Amino acid sequence: MKTNWAELLGWEKDKIDEIRFYGFSLLREGKYDRARLFFEVLLIIDKGTAFDRQTLGAIYLQMNENEKAVEQLNRALEIEPDHEFSLLNKAKALFMLNQKTEALTIVDRLKKSANKPLADDAEALILAHT
Repeated sequence: MKTNWAELLGWEKDKIDEIRFYGFSLLREGKYDRARLFFEVLLIIDKGTAFDRQTLGAIYLQMNENEKAVEQLNRALEIEPDHEFSLLNKAKALFMLNQKTEALTIVDRLKKSANKPLADDAEALILAHT
């Protein structure tokens, strides 16, 4: 049986949201080591929302921990399969891991996105890696 840490600690949703907000604030400040800790704790306490996993994946990507990034992004994509920013970050991590075929498949799809800046980023990744 898994421990329900939020219940054990007596933490309501607002307390968990405070931790998420503080972790995201650290991320915006570029304090990736500290932000990572907050999001790793959230995965334990709150079982990890898609947002938490997407964010942790992005943090790992920034910290050049590409295998961990792919792992978290895959888990986020199990929850939200079409989340384009998770897909883009996964492609970036895959390129860093020299898994170009899978990464190119992802960015080829994303270059058709209605989100123009994201589509441009996907196109730039294609140009950089072909």
